Amino acid sequence: MGEKRDTARIGKIAELSIEKELLVVGAGVSRPTLDTSAHDLILEKNGLLIRLQCKAGRYRNGCVLFNTTTQEYNRSKRTKPNRVGYTGR
Repeated sequence: MGEKRDTARIGKIAELSIEKELLVVGAGVSRPTLDTSAHDLILEKNGLLIRLQCKAGRYRNGCVLFNTTTQEYNRSKRTKPNRVGYTGR
């Protein structure tokens, strides 16, 4: 059996990597106070606040793959209700 994936650690690395790149290009970036928010980062662009949910991907066959839903692993692995699905490009 292989090593257990530490998804919290992988997710935090993704958040920090995205935050770093946004800061490098001069974007204003903030974080929610609690980890219970529906978003991971807040981007300030042209006077607007944009909520970002960061996703870690897997690189396979020239493509980056990632889940577009958040799972409730403590509650029968159901997708959280009332969440907007993937809307990026």
